[in-house]
Amino acid sequence: SDIVFIPSGLVQTNTFDTATLPGVHNDVVLGPAGELVRRVSSPVMYRGLVFQNAFLLATPGTFPCIPQTQPLPPDLTRIEGALPAE
Repeated sequence: SDIVFIPSGLVQTNTFDTATLPGVHNDVVLGPAGELVRRVSSPVMYRGLVFQNAFLLATPGTFPCIPQTQPLPPDLTRIEGALPAE
């Protein structure tokens, strides 16, 4: 399907793309000298929301603009959710 932006009339073909992000770490691994090393990913803050991972829906044309949206108001709102146990 297509996305139609109103009132501009621009039609954006509904495309799907992904981006690779660093993994979230909270584990213990062996270091180079055989010692135990705890790896913990630092949380990220974006527009007032602190998170470890997130999903972003955007068109391909908006991806280059994402860094410039950091200071824009209003802050984002967290929507809590949970996945069922497997």
